[in-house]
Amino acid sequence: MFFKLLRMNSYLKNIKSVSKNVTDILAVMGNESVDLDSAVSSISLAYHLSNFGISSRIIPDSKRSKSYNILPIINCKKEHLPLKTEVTYWLKEHGIELDSLICKDELNVDSSVKNFILVDHHVSAYHEKVVSVLDHRPYDEKSMLKKECIVNIQEIGSCATLVLEAIKNDLNTEDIKKDESLLHFLYGPIILDTINYSKDADKVRELDFEMTDIIEKALSIVNIEETRKSIFKALIDARADVSCLNSLQILSKDLKIVSNKDSTVKVAMSGLHVFEYPFMNDAAANVKVFADQENIDVIMFMGMKPVDDTVERHLAVMDIKNKNLYDDIIKTVESMKNPDLKLALNEDIKFLDGKFYSQGNVKASRKQILPVIRDLLQTY
Repeated sequence: MFFKLLRMNSYLKNIKSVSKNVTDILAVMGNESVDLDSAVSSISLAYHLSNFGISSRIIPDSKRSKSYNILPIINCKKEHLPLKTEVTYWLKEHGIELDSLICKDELNVDSSVKNFILVDHHVSAYHEKVVSVLDHRPYDEKSMLKKECIVNIQEIGSCATLVLEAIKNDLNTEDIKKDESLLHFLYGPIILDTINYSKDADKVRELDFEMTDIIEKALSIVNIEETRKSIFKALIDARADVSCLNSLQILSKDLKIVSNKDSTVKVAMSGLHVFEYPFMNDAAANVKVFADQENIDVIMFMGMKPVDDTVERHLAVMDIKNKNLYDDIIKTVESMKNPDLKLALNEDIKFLDGKFYSQGNVKASRKQILPVIRDLLQTY
């Protein structure tokens, strides 16, 4: 059962048509990996604010007297959007045209955007312009957010949960229930990011359950477990469908960047089993092409695949042009205690002198690993 977001699609098309001719923009922007949670959260919150107005509780008082054009920015280049297969699947199923979205290379962000609301991340080059944050990863002391910025950071399963909570705080529950299409749109990333409320993955928290309950009651879902399972499978299948992607495109599918002024580590995430990547066509050559294009020192490749009612995680580290940094990253991930990744080296895979691991601690995700790598880079 999918609901078409016709009014949302019209809003997106209209705001895109005028976006290049206005400068008073309040942009809702997700993270650079543009996973489902990030994309849906930014689009949904921008849509809500366009209807409710800047009197929303997530807008600081000092900004409420201003007039803004509110729009979501998809934080990737337009050419990379088709790589986000679970995102494009979910958008299309809800009647959102990909051409109605504004990607970051389709707008002069520096000159046009006056203020930002960040969703699903809170460290940004635009920190001076950030007025509000909704995020579900651990707080980063180096975020440099301004004191007046409204910050809602909770370590829960999904940022979409925080978006729905923000909408609920602006509206009453009965009004929320009237917008079934929006609720169903938010339902998907909550299910996906909590790994279908898996106890083993240990991502879901009480607020995720509370917001899910609002959705499921509003949509009058009878067979809850079957509905959740069906949506989860559809999204997992869409994310894992790399049949139309080559070994170069996969590296850009879900990407995080950690860097300092001298070194860059890129962490790619994929529904593809990491151990399968070396056997794809032109994999070694395309890793080198990707590294040259992006000026990368070290590549980390993380994969997660659901298996029955649990998940499997895998991790790979490949040196490109900084052996010292590569060695330090290997030592760091192998010796991590908080959390302990419980890595087991696969000695059968020989690929670009990299190391490929099974990750025994399936609860440890990129959200826990990235800050550790970021701290390591500060020593360089």
